[in-house]
Amino acid sequence: MVGTPPPAATAHAHVPVLRGTVVAVDGRTGDVLVRHAPFDGMPAMTMTFRVVSGAPALHAGDSVRATVNERASPWTLTRVRVDRAPREGAPRAFIPVLREGDAVPAVALIDQTGRRFSFATARGSTTIVSFIYTRCRDARMCPLVAAKFARMQSALHGTPIRLVTVTLDPAYDTPEVLARYGIAYGADPAVWTLATGTGAAVDALAARFGVAVDRPAPGVLAHTEAAIVIDAHGRIAKIIDGAAWAPDDLLAAARDVAGLDANVVRRVGLWLGSSASALCGGTGAGGPTVGAALALIAVLAAAFGLIARRAFAPRRDQPPI
Repeated sequence: MVGTPPPAATAHAHVPVLRGTVVAVDGRTGDVLVRHAPFDGMPAMTMTFRVVSGAPALHAGDSVRATVNERASPWTLTRVRVDRAPREGAPRAFIPVLREGDAVPAVALIDQTGRRFSFATARGSTTIVSFIYTRCRDARMCPLVAAKFARMQSALHGTPIRLVTVTLDPAYDTPEVLARYGIAYGADPAVWTLATGTGAAVDALAARFGVAVDRPAPGVLAHTEAAIVIDAHGRIAKIIDGAAWAPDDLLAAARDVAGLDANVVRRVGLWLGSSASALCGGTGAGGPTVGAALALIAVLAAAFGLIARRAFAPRRDQPPI
């Protein structure tokens, strides 16, 4: 009978099928952020997938149907089918994405005091940047990032390091709203800038930093997280995906960029955890602990010690000097 699979195909294991909409396409990796319907026990959410080689090119706004290889890391879409019927308000892809070493564009913003702000005016200081929105209620994401910034702020007085938080919800997060939000977290405008701007300016800036944003409903945002360290010359020195970073680790990286004394263990911990990613409203991934970093350093020290002892030990066929 035409269309009936051969008997061997019926013995194949269950393959999850995903249906959803592409929110953004990462210009660096080709990975796609998809807002999908429930599938194979996964609730409806927005998450990142890799796309199998040879699949059709995907664009923000595409409706897709694909099978999911859950054994791959990250999960990979195969047998991709695309429906490019135009959707009103379809999100845009976030390309080109800035990379480490790139100069940060001078996008016009406004801080919580109502003054003009841009990253060009922040040159001369090392800057740590994050993206949040004040109406976020996911305790693992925006509120957690704000709390971490509050903790870092206490260690920054008297240093050439500044904090900048940019809202992803500029229509709601006016300077007045950001000022109240800052007060709730103890933000000192001399150290910690909370910035907003036009929708176009904020979207463009988030896109350049590789932060994907979707607005599935009024007042609700789905977005990825990242912490960015910018050097005193206005160039990106470090990008840490996700929200799993520890404040002390990020501070150590910023102090290193600023030319201040930095904790090597903390920097290693941040390096080990820098690949963790997170999504506001989705599941977070925890990075390695400082204990893990210490363990790694101990192993490396032991290995180098063993090599040194072998290199400098007297040979058995020669008498000691």
